[in-house]
Amino acid sequence: MREVICLDENVSKKTILKIVLTILCIALLITGMALVPKAFPDVIRADARPEYIDRLFNKSIVNEINIEIDENDFEWLLENATLEEYRSCNIAINGETFYNVGIRPKGNSSLSQIARSNSRRFSFKLDFSEYVRGQSYHGAEKIVLNNIMSDKTYMKEYLSYELFDFMGVPSSACAYSNIKVNNEDWGLYLAVEVVDESFIKRHFGSVSGNLYKPEAMDIGGDWGGQQNGGPGRWEILTATQCLSPEDEEDRCKMKQEWIKCRI
Repeated sequence: MREVICLDENVSKKTILKIVLTILCIALLITGMALVPKAFPDVIRADARPEYIDRLFNKSIVNEINIEIDENDFEWLLENATLEEYRSCNIAINGETFYNVGIRPKGNSSLSQIARSNSRRFSFKLDFSEYVRGQSYHGAEKIVLNNIMSDKTYMKEYLSYELFDFMGVPSSACAYSNIKVNNEDWGLYLAVEVVDESFIKRHFGSVSGNLYKPEAMDIGGDWGGQQNGGPGRWEILTATQCLSPEDEEDRCKMKQEWIKCRI
């Protein structure tokens, strides 16, 4: 009987020891996970899914976007598209209206192509914070509306983004959108997520570092527009650096600097 009792006591001690060791391992794991971001600041995690993804980039529907803008302002935008200057408008996206939003034509070669043609169907960029500080579309300050006119299938750009997403490559969200201007049909566009602070937060969880974007680019043999007095093979890029988010709106302060980068 005494041997049985001793055996039970040994089993109990082993069980308790296993439980204690398990708890210690879990505690060490949690502590390690908390310390990794501090010890290794380059280790970052993607943010939770932002609200604008489900609201605007829902692949199961075609968005309805109506742009309400003064007719004179809109005519000025179309006549001076290559200046890429903003004008104020009101935007209704799937029945939800945002006021005093900046709108301008956008593009590079596509913008020039439309400007030289008889078409008025430019791609547009919407900036919700251009005139109203801090305004956004559920977390997205800017949205691009691509006219996708050069693709008769209207599918190549959409499928390209889908392919990148399928392969796990950080890429913009997109969704088809029916555009109206002052309740006049303007055509089927592709709404595309802008590669900016919200995009970086969504994919990488951090806005520290540099974001590079080509500022000018000519397509063809004349790289950089050398024949037109451009920098030739040298392209000017915009380096956008996010500093620590310590201002009153807890947003990232942006600093722009111009650099030259050899292609």
